[in-house]
Amino acid sequence: MKNRSGWYDPNVLAALEVVIGVEAEHNIRAITVGEMKEKMILAEDVLTQEGELLLSKGQEISQQQSDLLKKYAQTSGLKEPIRVMVPIEDQTDTP
Repeated sequence: MKNRSGWYDPNVLAALEVVIGVEAEHNIRAITVGEMKEKMILAEDVLTQEGELLLSKGQEISQQQSDLLKKYAQTSGLKEPIRVMVPIEDQTDTP
């Protein structure tokens, strides 16, 4: 696509490179909130059982967010499993 000068918007190509780069360094897994860890990136929105948005797709999970989601899941419930992108170097740590 880069070789076709003038065919594609350079900003779109740059954004595509970022997305492909991130996805190439990650595997997508379906997990429960109990398995959620820091550095995972949400591959889909996190919703309550009623469909309310808690976290948006694309966010990198912090330890604080993981802890809060675990508490929320115990008290109110979340739609699970949750699809996340797991860094390849962390594959051995994730079931």
